Amino acid sequence: MNRLRLPDVIKSMLTLVTLLISGAVAAAAGSLALSLIGKDLTLSGRTQFWPAWFARALESPILGFGPGAFTIGGSPVVVDLSARFESFGYIVTPHNMFIAVLGEVGIAGVLAFFLPLLYLALLMPYRLATREALFAGALAFVLLISGIDETRETLGLSINTLLSFLFYTIALRSSNETTGPVAQAGPAVDAGAY
Repeated sequence: MNRLRLPDVIKSMLTLVTLLISGAVAAAAGSLALSLIGKDLTLSGRTQFWPAWFARALESPILGFGPGAFTIGGSPVVVDLSARFESFGYIVTPHNMFIAVLGEVGIAGVLAFFLPLLYLALLMPYRLATREALFAGALAFVLLISGIDETRETLGLSINTLLSFLFYTIALRSSNETTGPVAQAGPAVDAGAY
């Protein structure tokens, strides 16, 4: 039986569409379940802070306000925005990695930060086709998903960032071991056999 061979980009797009559809179904089911018990789907109330933080990020969309402006307590942006939500406690981040990166380093930084994660999550597992690449892709995907309601993964060097680099390196190394010049050359020929 012949397997249908699709380009890596098509495989990645199909994966993304499948994940989006799965997420929409899960959100709809979760929303229904929460409404039955009298709750709503606001990610612990974090979504009500996002519009104010996003509006502030759009005040400097190209370069942002600088590293730490949206994530370090005491920065002028954090002081101003946390004062608006004083009744909720001291809110020192937007609780959304995407808004934080946009606010700190602008659109150029968003591209520089997220394109490698998207590559790791969506393309690399298909291009390298190793378990290590799949694991690195899964880790990148988890980082992207967790960024929806957390801000810890912005520009700082964290354990998750280090793990991403580590697994990316392991995936590349395992790919080189199976597809490198020696592996592609085929088995060594015994000169005494001729």
